[in-house]
Amino acid sequence: MEFILVTPIIIVLTWAVFQYGILLLVRQSVTHAATVAAREAGKGEPIDVIGRVVDNVLVVHCLDIADENGDPIPNSGMRVLLETGDPLGGSPLVQSFGDASVECDVPDGPDVQPDEVRVTVCIDLSKPPMCNFLFNFGLTELTFEGKRLVISSLVKKE
Repeated sequence: MEFILVTPIIIVLTWAVFQYGILLLVRQSVTHAATVAAREAGKGEPIDVIGRVVDNVLVVHCLDIADENGDPIPNSGMRVLLETGDPLGGSPLVQSFGDASVECDVPDGPDVQPDEVRVTVCIDLSKPPMCNFLFNFGLTELTFEGKRLVISSLVKKE
């Protein structure tokens, strides 16, 4: 009798551990992708190259932002923002690459200085291939629906 009562709870907890474990792995990879992309942006690379750099890092998780030609994939659920500091001290130039339907705002701070660049990687967690195991159990408040992962990296220009 106890087995019948405890088994569903153990199954849901196991799926939750898998789901959040995968999310933590993807978050670490997105952090690495933002760092590598910011390093390349600091060298003066254009936004399409930055998008391909992010794609090369995240392709191991089946997260694709660019196709084999380097063009953005529509409805990929991923977007990259490149902010370049204005040498005249004005507001930074913001460029975007990827799925325009993903809401990806410029982070509030710190401000990008004239000698800096910032790369922000945004991923819509409700789009495939992100795992959403708990949705099948009706636990909508514990799912990734409507959630985004946003990671930024700021570096000095070389």
